[in-house]
Amino acid sequence: MKESVSKKYKQLFKEVLAPYGFKLYKKTFYRAINDVVQTVMLCKTSTNFTVDFNIAPLCLPVRDLYCEGYDISILKEGRGSWDCWPEIEENAFEEIMALFKQNVIPIFEHGVNTASAYDELLKLEKKIYAGVPGGVINHYSFYLMCVCAHDYERAQQHFKEIIKRWDEAFQHRLAEREKSITNAESDLQFDKFMSRYEHHKEAAQRLSIPDADYFQRLVEKNEAISLECLAHPRYPGQRK
Repeated sequence: MKESVSKKYKQLFKEVLAPYGFKLYKKTFYRAINDVVQTVMLCKTSTNFTVDFNIAPLCLPVRDLYCEGYDISILKEGRGSWDCWPEIEENAFEEIMALFKQNVIPIFEHGVNTASAYDELLKLEKKIYAGVPGGVINHYSFYLMCVCAHDYERAQQHFKEIIKRWDEAFQHRLAEREKSITNAESDLQFDKFMSRYEHHKEAAQRLSIPDADYFQRLVEKNEAISLECLAHPRYPGQRK
């Protein structure tokens, strides 16, 4: 009988992660600890597979347990995903587990709150990606980890990079609207974009003060959403 990737994945990762208190929902192992959630997820197509891992702040918020993150194959240069058709690639899980135990377990052991998780993931980003100027990454999770740790100066540095991308997207959308005929649907999409854009600009303004009370309320609100999700796990599209 052909061995199931999913079954093998669950068996091997349960042995490693259960002692740390990880729970399993479908194909996602997860552990909430302090103000973060650590996740491991099987990502599979009909022909290949890999494993994603991540640490996210509870104030993100976490709305479902389909938690894409860092593809473990990036930890080995030139590796790529593993084949599972017509058979599971020879030594695939041995290689994955070796990468996981050597690289990811230490990240999970040390990244147990937003401050330490920030440090661990920043080191990971610098290890696997080029062009990370001064540790400023255009990533929403990094900004929120800094907010949770009350490091508003560093949060502002990250958010400037986020806003830069939104400014570029705004100019692109304006140019597209000028070239094309608008309709009710395109107007609605543009209005939704502008609502989010204005929300981000407001957040940037509050960071510049910084408005600590506003961000504390945001953290509390979003953490409540995350804890509700973790108490009643679901994937995108599933009913609450």
